[in-house]
Amino acid sequence: MSCDIAKLAQTRLTEVLAGQCKDEGFVAVAFHPGTAAMPGIKEMAPAIVPFTKDDVRLSSGICVRLPKNRPQSLSGRCLAAAWDVEELERRKEGIVREDKLKSKMVV
Repeated sequence: MSCDIAKLAQTRLTEVLAGQCKDEGFVAVAFHPGTAAMPGIKEMAPAIVPFTKDDVRLSSGICVRLPKNRPQSLSGRCLAAAWDVEELERRKEGIVREDKLKSKMVV
């Protein structure tokens, strides 16, 4: 539960930073690295190990590509390592138009 709350706070902070700093070319994304077995997971949370299906190198692809391309259309949004970056680029108009990949509190 505390991890979920922290992730929501990170996501919201990302949205705020992206909005306030976009004129400077700043790109901020909230990022889920996948379900990789990180070092120490067997000792800290052995029950999670069967669910760790991703390779630890999975997140490196998007982490290297984002700074290189600096896609303003993805700034302020949530991304996951397992997603196809080319597919995100193809869908960018719809993502921006429909304000997708963001967390919102609707009142």
